[in-house]
Amino acid sequence: MKRGLTTNNDSYTVPRKYLVHYQSRLTEPTFSVERSPTFFDSKRSPIHRWYGLVTGFSYASVIDALANNGIVKGSKVVLDPFVGCGTTVVTAKGIGIKSIGIEAHPLLAFIARTKTFWDFQNHDLNNERERFLTRLREILCGDYTPEDDMPPFVRKLYARSTLKDLLTTKEIIAHVQDGHLRDIFSLALLRTLKDATYAKVDGIYIAPESKKKTRKGVIEAMEKNLSMMISDLLLVRRLRYAESTIIEGDCRDLAEIDDESIDFAFTSPPYLNNFDYAEMTRLELYFMGMAKTWRDITQNVRQRLLTNTTTQVTGSMRPTLKVDENLPTRVRRFIDRARSELSAIRPTKRGKKDYDIITVKYFNEMRQHFVEMYRVLRPHAKYVLTLGDSALYGVHIPTDELLRDIALGIGFGNGRIEVLRRRGQRSNIDIAKRKRVALREVRLHLTR
Repeated sequence: MKRGLTTNNDSYTVPRKYLVHYQSRLTEPTFSVERSPTFFDSKRSPIHRWYGLVTGFSYASVIDALANNGIVKGSKVVLDPFVGCGTTVVTAKGIGIKSIGIEAHPLLAFIARTKTFWDFQNHDLNNERERFLTRLREILCGDYTPEDDMPPFVRKLYARSTLKDLLTTKEIIAHVQDGHLRDIFSLALLRTLKDATYAKVDGIYIAPESKKKTRKGVIEAMEKNLSMMISDLLLVRRLRYAESTIIEGDCRDLAEIDDESIDFAFTSPPYLNNFDYAEMTRLELYFMGMAKTWRDITQNVRQRLLTNTTTQVTGSMRPTLKVDENLPTRVRRFIDRARSELSAIRPTKRGKKDYDIITVKYFNEMRQHFVEMYRVLRPHAKYVLTLGDSALYGVHIPTDELLRDIALGIGFGNGRIEVLRRRGQRSNIDIAKRKRVALREVRLHLTR
């Protein structure tokens, strides 16, 4: 067995060359569980750092959960039903545990698939990188003019010459014959999109009217990003890594997964906080040709996702939407009260956000998800979720407690809530008129 970092489960070992930069954070007292719901520990770690979301969580939280629940190398299978950019599956893969990730967002599913393909033993990756960059320099130094079919939103983010270079790079990548190399180059280009724009990126959205002080040229950024990604691949491909599978699918209907086939599940579902994952990836969706218009984004992405944002609401929902009668009585009563409060507040607000509708749909759909998870988990298997509560127009929604009660009503056991961190005093309503609401992030522990 390779020497590695041993956690509080003696049979569980992390290879020393994997996640090497952050071993001390897992073993020294300076490591804080408060960081586990954040992407802080992952953003400079091999493979994880290729692409992340500000809403992502730490790979360290995955290691901790696997160790504390006795999931070790061998025949165990780990599932993340909201896999996002792949933190759970990348971590499990690197330490030799088979994993499956489910993701409905097509761009995020692509990113997770790319981050979990390491089988490049038949490639000289450094040579492939140099060949590609040489070709890129030759064409960008010439007078080639690519077709520009980008929406106006994309054109606002770049100087004309920069957009020309980005589109040319995209066309060169499209002609790479090996599909997995093409994916690596494409992901490097997605990173380059943000390096090369003169608009500020705040971690969530890009504002076309803003200006940042510096930006990288396309060749410079592509070279930097590819060098980083290939150095990571050269590192992890020496590990005894496990199989990983990414399925572009729906957390509410896990049709691709057999009954009682999963040994452990770890995830962080979307919070009920109006965070729009489709809009956050708008630039990438447009540039990759996954959408051409705002309507395309709604139809091709938003409507596939678990409801957590008002941009998913359509006009026909309000008169027909009902709270699922299968929800526990306490949960159903709370949702009815919250819906009434939010409906009354809504007309008084300038934005008139449909928080009443998304609150109902969120818990209805999470119940559907828990039913499916109960089906695919083996008896006595554990399901651990990182969750955050919400304050919508000042109405506190104790998401963790409500989801716990929903899961227990379906048949899950345990239901322990482990507080990870407090998120301060926050409210979306005028703080002079209404008391702020203290929010928190937790782990919810369930047992099949």
